[in-house]
Amino acid sequence: MNILYFDDDPYIAQNLCQTLSIYDWNVVMVSAIDQLFRELTNHQYDILILDLMAPVPNMKNRFVNFNSSEIEAMCGGMNTGIVLAEKIWEDNNNIDFPILFLSARRRPNEIVQFILEGRKCEYLRKPQLAKDIHATLQRLINKE
Repeated sequence: MNILYFDDDPYIAQNLCQTLSIYDWNVVMVSAIDQLFRELTNHQYDILILDLMAPVPNMKNRFVNFNSSEIEAMCGGMNTGIVLAEKIWEDNNNIDFPILFLSARRRPNEIVQFILEGRKCEYLRKPQLAKDIHATLQRLINKE
């Protein structure tokens, strides 16, 4: 399985990448939005893991693919993963690309709404045991 992982914390990201490597999964970690979209454009991934609250520098000229309300939401840091997921699904012509959201905070209402809409997404709170992440990723990939 090829996994793309977006997180701003290199320590957490490295630990998760090592954890998932025991399952012989290929994990590519990115920490910048431009890297994320470049990887999604240039490579094939089975699933995306998004840090829900990754901070985004307030550099509006870097977000040419986003409208002003999306930029404001991301620059606040609280909804970065939500905005990115919506953009990824929109760019894929509403095809539900599977996404696992990770966050230290409680599950926000937007993720509950995504699940109710039938989107291919799951949510786990950080930190999480390897077996729980593995089981969640397997369940998410196998959703029809």
